[in-house]
Amino acid sequence: MNKEVKRALIFALHSELALPVIRALGWVGIGCYTVTREHFGIHRFSRYSQGGFFAKKVSMQTGDEQFVEKVNTFIRKNEIDVLLGTDTDTTRMLIQCSSQWKGAKLFPSPDLDTFDKLHDKWNFAKFVDQFNLPQPKNQLIMHAEDLNQAELQFPILLKPRIGAGGIGIHRIDDLSSLNSKMKELEAKDQLPIIAQEFIDGHDIDYNFLSENGKVMAWSIQQRVDSKKGLIRFLVNDEVEAICRELIQHSQYTGVGHIDLRIDNKDRRAKFIEINPRFWGSIDYSTAMGMNFPYFGIRLLMKQSIPSTKPPIGDCPYLPISVMGVIRKIIGSGLDSSNVELKKWARFLWLDPVPELIDEFRRRFGKIRPFGTRN
Repeated sequence: MNKEVKRALIFALHSELALPVIRALGWVGIGCYTVTREHFGIHRFSRYSQGGFFAKKVSMQTGDEQFVEKVNTFIRKNEIDVLLGTDTDTTRMLIQCSSQWKGAKLFPSPDLDTFDKLHDKWNFAKFVDQFNLPQPKNQLIMHAEDLNQAELQFPILLKPRIGAGGIGIHRIDDLSSLNSKMKELEAKDQLPIIAQEFIDGHDIDYNFLSENGKVMAWSIQQRVDSKKGLIRFLVNDEVEAICRELIQHSQYTGVGHIDLRIDNKDRRAKFIEINPRFWGSIDYSTAMGMNFPYFGIRLLMKQSIPSTKPPIGDCPYLPISVMGVIRKIIGSGLDSSNVELKKWARFLWLDPVPELIDEFRRRFGKIRPFGTRN
């Protein structure tokens, strides 16, 4: 019989990515400890966060010798079973140092070459093109005159090779704007940069857990109301087929989130990028019954995954808020027939402090977490 996982050590540079993973594991009774640079990150206020230690950002990115030794000491003293990264930097660091961890298993992950190939947007575009899969046209340019306008017409997007959350992406509508922006980027030493065809359409995302290129669990989602935070889970045969093909070609192991866009011109789904790690909206999947962190641990321990059927339906923004507290008091709760969703909503009400602290900070000024290390 396989060993039961009781304790996880979660590496977190960003609280907003760590908290959903902590809750997903807390939901199934796994104790969560964290390595973080934030003394007052909101994830530390969760009832499911059981302690850990603090580290400098550079150590969490590079995995220096002293840091690795400190992690291994913590693993031994606290009987940690599994290690998880929650953002790009910590996920990559854990993979890079995978042979140095003692006494704990690493959450299912790709090898370092695969991680770097997929995370770099230019390398990802070349990989997609290698298998003739659909994507926008892309060019890597160093100067405005490098743009081949015969193949790539305005409007275009300028995107850094490495980045997340839409940071550093610029829409360019004409050559004059391109010249100005390229001068600005040159002054900031942010070249070369990717020039990408602008796709007039709407976003659609594919979340997955895979092992050696075989998809073990998946869901497809679309954000249908950004203001209300409503995400719709659906089935899309084309998206599923091309994503499975991409994952198979990459022989990918681990969790990931693929961004695609449905082109209004031909109604086809086209690859934009992939995040080879946990993603920001993973709590929505958990709420709909797809607990990817837990499924990954079961895969790691050679155990069956409880359910691989993708969810269908709408999931509202569930985390606690001041208005949510008021609605709870007056009896105006979640209106949904989804049993899993209602269970998750009740679970969140047992852990309200992180969101209430976060809302307090946002309402009363931008408060930098005390004790944050660089």
